Amino acid sequence: MEARARRVEISGDNVLRGIAQLAFYDPRKLFNSDSSPKQITELDDETAMAISGLECIELFEGTGDQRHCYGILKKIKLADGGQNLERLGRHLKLFTDKVEHGLDDETARASSAHA
Repeated sequence: MEARARRVEISGDNVLRGIAQLAFYDPRKLFNSDSSPKQITELDDETAMAISGLECIELFEGTGDQRHCYGILKKIKLADGGQNLERLGRHLKLFTDKVEHGLDDETARASSAHA
């Protein structure tokens, strides 16, 4: 696995950097200054990486010879920034999971009542 990781240049640093990019991407970079969406080829690498799905639908009206395309609907699904923030937080050990051992009061009462 180490040899494979070296061949494809994957390291813990690269993975962590990728998670950070997904956590902190700026969705404003998807748009031009006039609020029109940028073409996919115009996106920088970090912004393009934040796209997890893309759907383009041509909208038509009319029938037969009168049928014509009047627009294109573009749907962009973005990476879940919150999920990636959580991944970073877990890596940095910012969260602690509280695990309780033993019985809660109600379970203890029920157990002693049956004894």
